[in-house]
Amino acid sequence: MKEYNEVAAAWWANKLRNITPASFNNGDESSAGGMGMMMAFLVADKRRPEDEKVDAFEKELAEKIKQEVEEFGRLYISCDYAPDDLLTELAFTHEIETGCFPWKTSMWISKEEVKVSPGYARPAVIIYPENTDKGVKSHD
Repeated sequence: MKEYNEVAAAWWANKLRNITPASFNNGDESSAGGMGMMMAFLVADKRRPEDEKVDAFEKELAEKIKQEVEEFGRLYISCDYAPDDLLTELAFTHEIETGCFPWKTSMWISKEEVKVSPGYARPAVIIYPENTDKGVKSHD
């Protein structure tokens, strides 16, 4: 079974490997909002990172998460329209475009639990531990 830090890092890596229009939903239901979502998707799709870069990003992110949680007890990672400092730093290190990260996404990490709100107004779901009755078992 994967550790909390590996589950969290794998979730972000999966989002980079599987970029979809829904990754860029900001809640604007107007035609302009829909057009913005599609334009962001098309740009990200053209800049989709190579698997080996995502693999290296995932490995280093797991290490950084573990370091932060060991030191502070918890960690919050997010992407509004651009990723937070930790994700941005690792994206630059591994030559991944920051525009490929899913908008309006938040993740709360501790050794006991990893929760993620995967997009605009999406409820937070528990992705670690996987066998829990507190939330959805999915890696959405």
